[in-house]
Amino acid sequence: MKKIYLSLIIVACYFNIAKAQITINQSDFASIGDVVLMGRDTVVPTGTLIGLPGSSSQSWNFANFKTDYLDSVSFKDPSTLSHSAAFPSANISFKQLGIDAYAIKSATGVEVLGIAGVVAGAGNVDIVAHLNPAEIVLQFPSTYLNTFNDSSAFDILISGASISTLQSVGVDSIEIIRHTFNENLFDAWGTITTPVFTNEACLRQRIVAHTRDSIRVKVAAAGGLVQNFVLGFDAVTRWGYLSPLIMPMLGNNIGFPVHLGVT
Repeated sequence: MKKIYLSLIIVACYFNIAKAQITINQSDFASIGDVVLMGRDTVVPTGTLIGLPGSSSQSWNFANFKTDYLDSVSFKDPSTLSHSAAFPSANISFKQLGIDAYAIKSATGVEVLGIAGVVAGAGNVDIVAHLNPAEIVLQFPSTYLNTFNDSSAFDILISGASISTLQSVGVDSIEIIRHTFNENLFDAWGTITTPVFTNEACLRQRIVAHTRDSIRVKVAAAGGLVQNFVLGFDAVTRWGYLSPLIMPMLGNNIGFPVHLGVT
């Protein structure tokens, strides 16, 4: 079954892209202190079309999107955060999945080094997870027909002693493992219309994201027996529309300002 989802930035800033030969550079990306508001439409409007790849200018019209609820992302100085010592080379940070993502923004691109913070609803466990290698989100400069692939992984070890539910069933520890492989192609360009602006220059990024999640459970009561479970494989194709007045976001589960996906 196909699941289609979308999100729309309704207040953003700092893109300065020409109407032709659209190119995304370091200066177009978010900076420390920026706050991006997102209006999310939970139901795809009837007749929404993403268009086909092509070398000619296209026009995408998302003017009928609605704001079902608002969300926001704040970009911060990682040195001011509690786990900065774990990511000394990070120069920008933002919230991802409710915890802090530590990243490097440079003239060659944006890459996420890892995530850290307290996971609410899971015993309030404080975790630090390094991405190995770092996840490449964007390469600079990016323009039509640029392409790059990215492979990354992380694992999080959670002690059974930190969660009472795990203790009660004799679990010594749980290791959560995620592997990702992303295929990126800037496959189209043109103009975009949304509820807050009309015919802005736009570069479209097609991302095919492959994810494999698994866990390892160590059971103390069974003499340290380790059991492996594959939670599942997922493949999502999504299109991000990078445009003036629309700031690109980081990470698989945050998506892009105007973000359409099919699984």
